Amino acid sequence: ERSATKAPRAQEKLPFTVSAATTAITGPLNADGTVDYVTAWNQKYGAGVTSAENGFAVGAGAWALMKQNDARPLLMAGGTLPAAADRREPYLNYLNDEYEGYGAAFREKKYDAMLAAGRRVWTPTELPDLTAYLQKEKKSLDLILLAAARPKWWTPLVSGDGRSMDSAPMVGEIPGLRELDNLIGARATCRAGMGDFDGFLADLLAVKRVARHMSSRSGLEYDVGLEMDACADRAIGAVAARGILTAAQCATLSNALREMKTIER
Repeated sequence: ERSATKAPRAQEKLPFTVSAATTAITGPLNADGTVDYVTAWNQKYGAGVTSAENGFAVGAGAWALMKQNDARPLLMAGGTLPAAADRREPYLNYLNDEYEGYGAAFREKKYDAMLAAGRRVWTPTELPDLTAYLQKEKKSLDLILLAAARPKWWTPLVSGDGRSMDSAPMVGEIPGLRELDNLIGARATCRAGMGDFDGFLADLLAVKRVARHMSSRSGLEYDVGLEMDACADRAIGAVAARGILTAAQCATLSNALREMKTIER
């Protein structure tokens, strides 16, 4: 993977003129006549999307902007850059700080427990480390609820060398959102275990709405959207299998899921 600081490649003379006869995308063009695919992508998916409408700009982008991430996608989307101290601390980093003198295998085991928590009903006394982290990061976690309520979604691409799509990951979103679905799933199953049906439902519906935003795109966003939706389904299955929901709660959950559009696979 190219470094974000790598110098742009030397311009080469294109052996043909870009036109509708040579490529589906004909512009905008770089100085050497090649297509600027990064800008073309942003123009296509960002067209008509305001920062106030964009779930990534108002919520998910800030949530996913961990301490080490590139802030350019969030700023390009019109989001507000949080102070460094307010950026979310990844869960493994949190464990590293809490258990600095312990071996990596010990910390990884605790991280794996978080990944599994969204697949079973649990209570705070069972996973005190995860409970403390969820409380510490409540403000940043709740941004997903704000993101889910927005009608549109656009994650700007940024390129490491200023040109290439293969060096244009959705920096600041994908790593954070992949951890997000596990953390929110874990919080939801804990809330169910504590009898907080409304909190359980709000968390999982938010994840599913964001998943649908992302799956309407293409490439990596689509894949992550499917992953998020599956995580929410696993949490719902875990709670339903425990038999702790009332008939009225089952009906509420069923109706809410029925109203959601199906993700095309």
